[in-house]
Amino acid sequence: MSAESTTSATIEELLPSWKISLTAEDKSPRTITSYFLAATQLVDWLHDNNKSTIADEVGHREIQAFLAYVLEDRASATAKQRYASLQQFFSWLELEEEIDHSPFAKIKPPKVREQPIPVLTEPQLRAMLATTDGNGFESIRDNAILRLFI
Repeated sequence: MSAESTTSATIEELLPSWKISLTAEDKSPRTITSYFLAATQLVDWLHDNNKSTIADEVGHREIQAFLAYVLEDRASATAKQRYASLQQFFSWLELEEEIDHSPFAKIKPPKVREQPIPVLTEPQLRAMLATTDGNGFESIRDNAILRLFI
């Protein structure tokens, strides 16, 4: 890393400038919030694990360990979103010459595991249909609606 192209700024110090850049690019407020959530969670994780938050000292191993931490109690889709958000941040750091190269060059995104949708069992469906037993209009209507959805 060359002394002229990088600084010793922390991620926390650089976030306000990144926010200005994202706003100037006309990113949606929701996108900015999502990006910042990932960045602040990374900072919190780095602090909790006694790691440096100086931007040019955060490497691929720290990013991978953070993503593994996210995967411990969050869905794989959440980890992939954190990956994408942080990738944007480190790309911006590289563009702004705050770091020489992004640690994401050595990291693959987490795979999103398919989440099967729970399906009612046949006994559950029978029990649900049994609640519409009767000859009245409402019972017949409700039975038809349930059968349509089934």
